[in-house]
Amino acid sequence: MNINYFGDTEEGEIRGEKITNRWLDVDGSWFEVNNLDCCQRDITKEQLKKIATYSTDSNIDEHLNGINQAFKDNKINSCLRKIHFLAQLIHESGSFQYTEEIGASETDYGGFKGRGLIQLTFKSNYKEYGEFVNEDVTSSQKNKEKLETDPHAAKSGGWYWGQKAKLNDEADENDFIKITYSVNGGYNGYNDRLKWVKKGFKELFDNCSNDSGKNFTYNFSDSKAYNIKKASFGWGLWHDPDLNKSGCTKSKTKAIEGYERFISLHDGEGAPSLTKKWYGYKGSDIRSTVEARLADLKEESQENNDSLENSNSINNNRS
Repeated sequence: MNINYFGDTEEGEIRGEKITNRWLDVDGSWFEVNNLDCCQRDITKEQLKKIATYSTDSNIDEHLNGINQAFKDNKINSCLRKIHFLAQLIHESGSFQYTEEIGASETDYGGFKGRGLIQLTFKSNYKEYGEFVNEDVTSSQKNKEKLETDPHAAKSGGWYWGQKAKLNDEADENDFIKITYSVNGGYNGYNDRLKWVKKGFKELFDNCSNDSGKNFTYNFSDSKAYNIKKASFGWGLWHDPDLNKSGCTKSKTKAIEGYERFISLHDGEGAPSLTKKWYGYKGSDIRSTVEARLADLKEESQENNDSLENSNSINNNRS
């Protein structure tokens, strides 16, 4: 049983609310008795508004029930799981505004462009989701568009999270980097997704007593993505200051980290030939691209160090 205290609340502050299960303690503070802990309870409209701060009331009203049902259907039953799931939905849907991929044509992704709150793509995913809910979402344009409205907008996001990508384990480990890679395939919108995680921590996790010691400081070397070649290559690309991948704060150090990890993993497998295109790079060109970028970044870093040493030397001589 949980007891939530609301402090010294004046009558005028709660007037007009539907006050159920609130009690006045002897010290004058209001409290609420719940049989479910915070991890098990549905998220409320008020909580979701504090996390998805750009979302409108109508957007939240449209999807709130579907999101809570997705929690139940996919064992998103802890505050940490909810935080990470919601952060990805909020980013992918533009704060619950879009359930259809903006700028994509009907021929993109083989005719199955991003739809739903998590922007499900490709026929294989549509087909698997349709089989999961026992409904046709592939045979016509009208059926594909079912994913744009609830219950399917939220339910398809829950299916991808819990059934397809199986991300509850990553959420339990607070592995934001691997979750982002699994949802996006790279690191588009990394900073934006992280912003929503931070808001989720403030609204949900700070009041949760079931977990402790978690925060939103994320290191690539601590993530499961660190052991994936494509994820490591992507970590280098998105952080590379000289490339145009967007969504991450540029960092030579992190770019070098990603590239070097890719080399280590690739060599550890005997440096097999890469045949698939990754992030616009031909498989046969990826290794040479990484080596060239590493050389350039390390040379730039050395030049910066030399320049700093010269500047310090001049300042010391002047003093």
